[in-house]
Amino acid sequence: MRPAGHLVRKTVVGVAVASLIEPDLDDDIAQAGVGGQVPVVDGELWRGLWYGQMPLLLRNTIVLVLLTVVCVLAIGISAAWLTERSNVPGRALWRLLLALPLAIPAYVMAICYIILLRRGGVLEWV
Repeated sequence: MRPAGHLVRKTVVGVAVASLIEPDLDDDIAQAGVGGQVPVVDGELWRGLWYGQMPLLLRNTIVLVLLTVVCVLAIGISAAWLTERSNVPGRALWRLLLALPLAIPAYVMAICYIILLRRGGVLEWV
């Protein structure tokens, strides 16, 4: 186990390198606000947000997260049980197919979906 000083040294070196690379970092942060000042979020802004679409968007987000978790758990547990605890035909192939999303980057999968599912795509020919 490394001593705690090792982490402190790495942090100091990191901050030093960052300050050499971007010496005007504090100016950049200050100018990110409106008119060169860091914006202050006050109560009026929050009231405006909460009486607009924010409650509906927040509710939709929470419902989407909960439904996604439930569906992923159901599909994942079922697939794991079928491939490990049963004698489903093609068990080795199913293991490979179920692991593919972990090995293929999301953008490659998105391109494959577009090629397969677009109008005039591969699945329309079949």
